[in-house]
Amino acid sequence: LADRWLQGEGMALRRQVAEELDKLAGGRVGAVELAQRWSGDEHADLRLRHAADLALRRATDGLTDPGRLHKLAAWFDAANRTRDLLRTTVRADLAMVELLLGWAAANPPPSKGNNR
Repeated sequence: LADRWLQGEGMALRRQVAEELDKLAGGRVGAVELAQRWSGDEHADLRLRHAADLALRRATDGLTDPGRLHKLAAWFDAANRTRDLLRTTVRADLAMVELLLGWAAANPPPSKGNNR
């Protein structure tokens, strides 16, 4: 199963999720647009799983300050709750918008201050 996943679109989708979350945090894509894209096909659950894994990885990278660590942990939990919501009658795009807005808040772009 893992081999099929690695050979198929699994890794490409994972990279795409990471790139899109970076664009969201940088303000280059909106949460509504991204939520509609993510919920528009049969891979919505897998995208949220990849996003939760990415949040976990960023929270444990050793360079995360305690405040951001708390936000990423809360976002990880919210991503998994949103995945559960996908199995209900809730509109997937609406559930994802709230989650993605939380990602942007937990991952603000770096400030452009003076670096000496």
